[in-house]
Amino acid sequence: MFKISKRIIRAGEILEISWDCNSCDSQELLIQTGAKKSVLPVETSGTKKIKLTAPGEKTVISLRTVKNGKEHVSSKRVWVRAAKQQYDEFEYVDDSIWNRVKEFFRKLKLRWNMFSPERQRLYIVLTVLAVHLLLQPYYPSFSLLFIYGLIAYLIYKVYKM
Repeated sequence: MFKISKRIIRAGEILEISWDCNSCDSQELLIQTGAKKSVLPVETSGTKKIKLTAPGEKTVISLRTVKNGKEHVSSKRVWVRAAKQQYDEFEYVDDSIWNRVKEFFRKLKLRWNMFSPERQRLYIVLTVLAVHLLLQPYYPSFSLLFIYGLIAYLIYKVYKM
């Protein structure tokens, strides 16, 4: 079991990390924020409280365990937002459709950044396939265009390797 208290926090807030691996030979916490990486050896089970202060960073917290000679790594992403201001502030309230759309996409981007790169690619591929299946009855030639595009993309990926 490996859990963190929150996925999105403000800079300076305390994050609680919990783990439990009773039959593991060794375990350690890895905390990576940007270019900084910290490794903390820990007991078989417990909790640890840390304070993250780097706003705008995607922090990755991992629990690396060794059990019967096999290594296992569990990772969680944390998004650190800017700290709240210590003084009173005001904000011009503009409830226009444009600001609501911008806010919707800002929240969508935050949620998207919480996914691992593999999961992001999976969602993109599933979305492209769904669009293809929806457009195929109306535009039969779209299937041929889709196949050519897929071939071009796969050739690009092969040469990129």
